[in-house]
Amino acid sequence: MREKTIAFDRRTLWPDGAGEWPPGRRQTYLLKDDGEQIFSTDDMVWLSATERLPDLPAWRGPVQSLWEDVTAMERFFQPHLASLGATLPIAITVFLTNEADEKHWDGFELKTSIAQLAVRRLGYDVSDRFLLSGLSNCGYNDDERALLKPVWSPHLNHHHLFDDIDHALAFRDITNPRVDEHAPFYVYSLYTLTEV
Repeated sequence: MREKTIAFDRRTLWPDGAGEWPPGRRQTYLLKDDGEQIFSTDDMVWLSATERLPDLPAWRGPVQSLWEDVTAMERFFQPHLASLGATLPIAITVFLTNEADEKHWDGFELKTSIAQLAVRRLGYDVSDRFLLSGLSNCGYNDDERALLKPVWSPHLNHHHLFDDIDHALAFRDITNPRVDEHAPFYVYSLYTLTEV
């Protein structure tokens, strides 16, 4: 298994720690009822601050318009940080577990990897190749929620991410058939950049 850095971004932090997750949305999309702001690779779950800025560069990177160059990202954000409110600079990595994973992610080479940065892991998400989260953005029907919540909720941290990669890999294996229209799913790690 190999970990590969695929993107950087700045994500919005909500002052109340919860954001736009009213009870009905939590009931449909989350396996853990309590916790703080939901973190995810998925920018429909954890909003990107990038889209709130004017005059974005036409090209930021090959993965979902996220940034391939952390230095260029921070240079672009610097004059806007005060007006954006609280944001968190993040790195996203993917775990390549087989030859098909390696083939799909071949060619995604960034100028900077997490090995070159001061980072702290936030947790693991399970998402498709377009970063749609199978953990927090592929709704659970009542039967799935009743079956999955007691098993998986104890393994999720306060940001609704896995702390243990083995749990994330096992959840990926049940998400592939559960949400087969978005398969294959991958395990991603989210990091906060502690010095940028």
